[in-house]
Amino acid sequence: MSPVQIWEAPLKTLSSEITWKGFLFLEVMYYLTLMKYLWSIGVLLILSSCNTQLHQSISDVSGDQTTTPLSIRADDEQAIRAVMAMQETAWSAGDLDAFMEGYWNSEDLVFVGRNGPQYGWQTTLENYKKGYPDLSAMGKLQFDILRIRPISQDAYSMIGKYTLIRADDEPSGYFTLIWRKIDGKWLIVSDHTSG
Repeated sequence: MSPVQIWEAPLKTLSSEITWKGFLFLEVMYYLTLMKYLWSIGVLLILSSCNTQLHQSISDVSGDQTTTPLSIRADDEQAIRAVMAMQETAWSAGDLDAFMEGYWNSEDLVFVGRNGPQYGWQTTLENYKKGYPDLSAMGKLQFDILRIRPISQDAYSMIGKYTLIRADDEPSGYFTLIWRKIDGKWLIVSDHTSG
């Protein structure tokens, strides 16, 4: 064997191993890339299906395929605003019992204020009576509704500002309310007020 043949033999073997290993590497990479694309397409199809099912569920609840599923209904907004107006009048007259008619009379009512979450209609009424013992402490109540949006067919969220107009000051703050239609009446089921 010549010196050239001695060097050529291992190089040919090494070259054929590199070619075979390189081909195997490329084939594995091809299949991995293919699997990645197939996986991505599968995920997209599943997400698309979920979105279609969600839209169909919302449409089924609304019963009307021609309108936006969660659009504000004028009669609902008017009824909610009427409750707010009743509460302004009752508060300004010093009638906390009438004011509380705008709240859900349930132990599941939630009021969140500076002391954290408090539960129940009676607890909320008692806290109002402690914090506002007389008409001078209550003042005249004014609401400014900043935003009202439907959450579902029987629930709305509301963001607003309140102002108490009193002889010596005018404290104000903001509130977030969740309204539910219960037994045909719009009632506050959750009130988060800060001020």
